[in-house]
Amino acid sequence: MLSQNVAVERSIGVSIDGDRCSLQFLYKHGYYISYSSFIMEREGVPLPESNISVRQYEDDDYEICHNICEIAFYQMHERVGILPSYYYPPNETERKRFSEDRNNRFVMLIDGEIVAVGIIDGFELSHVSVRPDLQSRGYGRTFISFLVNEIVRRGGKIVTLGVVKGNPAIKLYKSLGFKEKSLNHWVTKYYKPDTRLSRPPSDIYPKMTR
Repeated sequence: MLSQNVAVERSIGVSIDGDRCSLQFLYKHGYYISYSSFIMEREGVPLPESNISVRQYEDDDYEICHNICEIAFYQMHERVGILPSYYYPPNETERKRFSEDRNNRFVMLIDGEIVAVGIIDGFELSHVSVRPDLQSRGYGRTFISFLVNEIVRRGGKIVTLGVVKGNPAIKLYKSLGFKEKSLNHWVTKYYKPDTRLSRPPSDIYPKMTR
């Protein structure tokens, strides 16, 4: 059914680690593992918080939040060998989706500038990203602690997140009490060449990484 739809570039799926039958079936039909990721969990006990400036996402934040997340993940994909790695350009459909979900999106500010973004999806953390040129300064730990505590304030007993295998951030999550619970393999099959941009635009990338 997918191959008859000319708009389809690829299809993706997931297989739990150890499910050899599913993986063999997927390999037979042209899929390959593009990356693997751990599901991690932490009991919903509050973490120490610092005096930081965090607020909910606003519509005017869209482009900077989009680029922080896209470039941070672009760089992470290249470091762990998820290739091809892509930058998705901003678009109005995504902007509308961000706005509709603003109560679950947060930004961290330093001197009035957005330095980190993150999402709460139920009791799960996702897309937590620190501006690449400001990483390794402790901002990630501080921001994640805030997000964990926000989930606890919302009634979460268990906080979950996903982290790509090989991503150095897993050390940070473990130090905050997260434990590996399962490993999933994400598989991909291409039907035609991917039309997404392969690198971030030159007018954005240097500013985010210098």
